[in-house]
Amino acid sequence: MTVILVDVEADVPVQFAQCKDITYWDDTALVSDSTECLQVVLDSLVSHARSFGLEPNGGKTVHMQIKHDAHLAGPGGQPVKCVEQAVYLGGLLRTDGSTQVSITRRLGQARAAFDKLVSVWRHANITAKRKLLVFNACVVSALLYSLETICMRKADKDRIDAFQAKCLRQIFKILHSMISHVSNATILAKAGAKPLSSRLLSRQLHFYGRLASLPATSLLRQAVLQPNTAVPLELSGKRRRGRPRLSWFSVLFAQALKLAGGSPAALNEMLCGASATPHGWRLAVCDFCNRQQVGS
Repeated sequence: MTVILVDVEADVPVQFAQCKDITYWDDTALVSDSTECLQVVLDSLVSHARSFGLEPNGGKTVHMQIKHDAHLAGPGGQPVKCVEQAVYLGGLLRTDGSTQVSITRRLGQARAAFDKLVSVWRHANITAKRKLLVFNACVVSALLYSLETICMRKADKDRIDAFQAKCLRQIFKILHSMISHVSNATILAKAGAKPLSSRLLSRQLHFYGRLASLPATSLLRQAVLQPNTAVPLELSGKRRRGRPRLSWFSVLFAQALKLAGGSPAALNEMLCGASATPHGWRLAVCDFCNRQQVGS
């Protein structure tokens, strides 16, 4: 797809400059605030793809309308199906930016995967240690995949931790705490595991560090962080009435500040200073998450 997009850029450079593309193998997402430019780029993309013997999958090609009602025409002039949500690279995208449905969906998938494992374990002599390895490899990794990019509420983190505790109780054959009087903390200690919310916070802080370490020429960095600092951009515009929504950057910046002792200058030195290194940030994040877990 990269070769095809290069051809598209050469074919319609003006319109392509007003579009952004996210490409992973043959999965491509086109983003633009101009329907006209998006239509031109889409037509060119289909034309150049056909020269390589490729054809877009009509069932998977969808149009997400965000605060507009314009329509796009697909191959053959048929309108592209409009949807309010779509799955891209394993993540659920919604036109309203909501993440609760995505978390619920991911938990449902993880529960289904764990139930399949349990049905196999009933007919096999597998130790609890081996079950833990399989659980972490097949269930936890799929559950946490890309969740570091989502703004998590406390209720969402509690749901993830509750799912983990329930699965570990099944692995160790320990009944609910109301019956067994065994706490979730004891279950985690027995499994030698950290709460999934703590692991997720670690991933989010690592991701924050990677964003801050991007070069000043990076469009991604320019879109979210102030120049030469680890401080998020202050978005302009009129805010709606009522309690403001939590944002990923506001939540993670608060956690990063706490890690740095509450000092923006110290945070900037850790992430953007002359002595800043990815290894140093990883160590600081690991120590911070361990202290947070002990404190809770």
